[in-house]
Amino acid sequence: MKIVAGYFGFLILAAFALAGCHELGHVDGPPVYGGGSTDVVGEVQHIDINRREIEVRSDSGRTEFVQYDNQTRVIYRQRNYTVSNLEPGDNVAMRTKVDRNGRLYTDAITVRESVQDRGQRSSTTSVRGTVARNDMRYSSMAINTGSGEYVFYHDSRTRVRYRGEDYAVQSIRPGDDITVRPRPGNARVPTVALIIVTAKAQEKSAYGGRLDVYEGRVENVDTQRGSFEIRDRNNRLVIVSLQYNPPRALRDRFRRIREGDYVKVEGRFINRDRFELENFL
Repeated sequence: MKIVAGYFGFLILAAFALAGCHELGHVDGPPVYGGGSTDVVGEVQHIDINRREIEVRSDSGRTEFVQYDNQTRVIYRQRNYTVSNLEPGDNVAMRTKVDRNGRLYTDAITVRESVQDRGQRSSTTSVRGTVARNDMRYSSMAINTGSGEYVFYHDSRTRVRYRGEDYAVQSIRPGDDITVRPRPGNARVPTVALIIVTAKAQEKSAYGGRLDVYEGRVENVDTQRGSFEIRDRNNRLVIVSLQYNPPRALRDRFRRIREGDYVKVEGRFINRDRFELENFL
């Protein structure tokens, strides 16, 4: 938690007994829920402020992606905070609901134990920057943070994530934007527990140009992540993803697509196998 703690005490989960939870909303109104309430308990891995999504490694070992909005309450030591106060490493319990597209939303997050409580703040604070070099010979990487160069190691236990999926560390290239979380320790050159690729170099350079057009047969619609696959006539398979906070018309059209449909889409290639959707043609 990004706060200055004035006292220490036991954390409680009383927030789950509070009545009157509100329906979470997006820009165009609240989601339609399709199921009852469930709890997600685990450690925060990453907070994506653009997608308003929190990645949590649950106590059962599963990775969960939970949506939030600006009314979501974070309860820490019986006080209310915002999601911006959360940090990777915080151990949390979330009250969630599932919308009709299968996505999890939360309006209440209780911090059971913050990264500060475990005395790890100085060693596990996330560092953001642009990759300067990725030297696989020595399992080391350097990023430019804006205030200087930050060098770290990675190993077989280091998790690498890109767009919510596991990613190969050797695929990280100079120019990629990443966020890293060091493991606890006082080593001069730290080893990191987590690397999150927030933007690929080619992804950043793709914006601003003309739109690409792609067409083919729909496969594997994933309503939770807002994506589907298109297989073209050359048997090439491309993952097509909705942009963050898409217009209602685009979102409604996405909800109507079914596996087997033939579609023509307009957008931008993020890389050879990923396409960000702007329009259905």
